[in-house]
Amino acid sequence: MNSTLRETLTALHSLNDGDPIFDISDVKRSFTYACQKASIVDFRFHDLRHTAATRLADRGADAFQIAAILGHTTIQMSARYTHATSDGLRRAVESLATDPRVLRESSPTIFPQNAKSQQTADPQTLLNKKLAV
Repeated sequence: MNSTLRETLTALHSLNDGDPIFDISDVKRSFTYACQKASIVDFRFHDLRHTAATRLADRGADAFQIAAILGHTTIQMSARYTHATSDGLRRAVESLATDPRVLRESSPTIFPQNAKSQQTADPQTLLNKKLAV
């Protein structure tokens, strides 16, 4: 649950004099009823997991974070729930236009082998080090 939802539910709970916000005894049946009332067709309760995984990925969550949030023991299972979107794919390709020095500073998981001293070295020095290996 994110902070926005927590604040919203807390406010609704206090407006409701401490009574339950939702009077739901059967979540799936209530979800189906809500979809019918909202004229939403061909949408199951389980689809919410796919939506959550996809939106998390679109906002930069990695596979391990998504697996932990969804309760999966493997990232392969999370991969089944995460679907690439055109906007996400566009951002991924566009990230190639980012200056690699900025990428190193902002994403230590992508370049963990680069120490702080290497981040400030000129490109020719880095190239020479790689060629020497």
